[in-house]
Amino acid sequence: MIAAAIIGLFAAGTYFIRSVSLSGAIAGWALATALFHFAGWRGMLLLALLFLLAGAATRMGYERKRALGIEQAAAGRRSAAHVIANVSVGLLCAILAELTQLVLPCTIAMVAAFATAACDTVSSEIGKAFGKRTLLVTTMRPVEPGTPGAVSPTGTLAGLAAAMLLALAAWLSGLTGAAEAAIVTGAAFAGALSESFLHAILFADRRLGSLANLINTMIGALLAFGLSR
Repeated sequence: MIAAAIIGLFAAGTYFIRSVSLSGAIAGWALATALFHFAGWRGMLLLALLFLLAGAATRMGYERKRALGIEQAAAGRRSAAHVIANVSVGLLCAILAELTQLVLPCTIAMVAAFATAACDTVSSEIGKAFGKRTLLVTTMRPVEPGTPGAVSPTGTLAGLAAAMLLALAAWLSGLTGAAEAAIVTGAAFAGALSESFLHAILFADRRLGSLANLINTMIGALLAFGLSR
């Protein structure tokens, strides 16, 4: 009960600083409470880092994004759909780590799922805000910022740094070792990059972003799971 109350305060805080909508705050509270049950404070640390990085990256350069018409919808507030897409795969991995004998591979997959979500969101938001050169991932031809499937060196490096930060947090907190942290970083980066291909090839409609988020976190988790076996 105490943990649920503390998580509720954190969820309320993300709502009042306009990082999530009301539905996003409620979904975040429910998923985070479940995550705490299965992954403890270490899982919550990763989730908190994910939300803080995503919120900060969304706010950075927001006026430029709005001027270009590529800002996050709802004034930067992420809805329940966004929260579920970014958190549910990591939660599932935490549950599997608790209920199966594949504790380490599933734990690494959990970390990778959250790192993938962080890498994807940070790279997208920082790229839109500060990217000087934006390329379509399938052709490497210059395109306008915000084009589905577009990547930028600035955003890509920022996303990689976000993935490394979550991997480092997992290592320092004792969830993984150094080698597993390296696996997490590589899997998260590949998972996030896969979303750019998904957007370029299948999901040109930005309204399908949550589905692409769900798929890329799944890809990152599966890659980490496979590499850790």
